[in-house]
Amino acid sequence: MDQFNYLNRRRQAELNHAELAACPVERGKHEELARAYAKIISVLRRQEEAFLPRIR
Repeated sequence: MDQFNYLNRRRQAELNHAELAACPVERGKHEELARAYAKIISVLRRQEEAFLPRIR
């Protein structure tokens, strides 16, 4: 869970940087990094769910 928290903080930081960026190119770079963090988080969550036994 710490890994998810760290990645989510990094994603949020990139979104914050994108908001503050004056240059559209710089804004795009930060938004792209935020999307990359979101994809990594998504993949890791799916992997974690696949390995956890389903309790019913």
